[in-house]
Amino acid sequence: MLQEFLAWAESIGFDLAGRGVIPTITFNRPSDKPSVNVDLTSDKGVARITFWDSGEYFVEYLQTGHNLTQAEIEQGMLSKHGRIDDPQNLVNAFEDILRKM
Repeated sequence: MLQEFLAWAESIGFDLAGRGVIPTITFNRPSDKPSVNVDLTSDKGVARITFWDSGEYFVEYLQTGHNLTQAEIEQGMLSKHGRIDDPQNLVNAFEDILRKM
């Protein structure tokens, strides 16, 4: 499933770059549970999607910006985890994060 995720991440890279989002893909050290991080940075926020070959994922998002109140920062935080068994569900799993970016 990791290869499908990487293909998806690479396919959205140009669209994200066109919207001012900088994606960075990092392969984690080899282990019995291969994984990759996709870091997203924009003037609206920063996000990290960690995706494992098993289809499990963990997403973190933090809203950034000047003059944000503590309440706005806390409202702008998001973390979630789950599992994807079908590559067709990649778009749905991460659309909320991509919209925030």
